[in-house]
Amino acid sequence: MSNWQLLSKKEVYNHPHRRVEEWKVKVPSGKERNFAIFVGDDVVIVFGITTDKQILVIYQYYIAHQTKVPSLVAGIVDGGDHAKTAIQELHEEAGCVAKEWVYLGSSFKGKYATGVYHYYLAMDVKRVGAQQLEASEDIDVTFVSQKEFFALLRTSKLQDVAQVACAYRALDYLGKLS
Repeated sequence: MSNWQLLSKKEVYNHPHRRVEEWKVKVPSGKERNFAIFVGDDVVIVFGITTDKQILVIYQYYIAHQTKVPSLVAGIVDGGDHAKTAIQELHEEAGCVAKEWVYLGSSFKGKYATGVYHYYLAMDVKRVGAQQLEASEDIDVTFVSQKEFFALLRTSKLQDVAQVACAYRALDYLGKLS
């Protein structure tokens, strides 16, 4: 049983997909503290691999860093169904479909954030059409060898920590880490 007690929540910032609340909490010492909590949506991240073991990598423009970086397919969960969102995001961002899907679990977004990341392995991925990008998306699609993908991981070119977690879970599932 936790000795933490949530006393109140107050919204201090609201913007699409970005909200901050101030939470007043009674901590185990009995004192009251205020915490800024990022109220975030659940997100899916998809590690895609083809039948010939090529790994799907997208190059996506990261606005906050002002550059295009290697990335995995990802998106905000729509309507609470993360499995359906994973399928949609693979099709929209990469123009791809997958024959088999494996749910690899989830993780919290952080200590001071709500929402979770849901990790998926999309197997037997193939390109079937054009991307259907949102106006704020700038994405190039490519497939790389496993050797090239491991180089992206080793050299920290794949920067998004949740995407790195998804990649390691997928590679572990596929037996590539032993």
